[in-house]
Amino acid sequence: MTLKFQFSGVVIRLEADRQDAPPKLVAIRYEIVVATGENDARLDLLHRNILKYGTISNTIAAAAPLTGTIRRA
Repeated sequence: MTLKFQFSGVVIRLEADRQDAPPKLVAIRYEIVVATGENDARLDLLHRNILKYGTISNTIAAAAPLTGTIRRA
């Protein structure tokens, strides 16, 4: 089921920690900034849905610890 969420823009910032031997990412952090008039509960629901159902977030989380935040622009 798709979450109906009104927004006018999104910015995603990523940071990662890399290890040299063997070369791989060992941690990934993100910040999602959403331009929206939706309330805080809906913004939190969007974040939970991204983490639970997001193809990209689930793929990344399987490879390295993924942590981050979501906030309003």
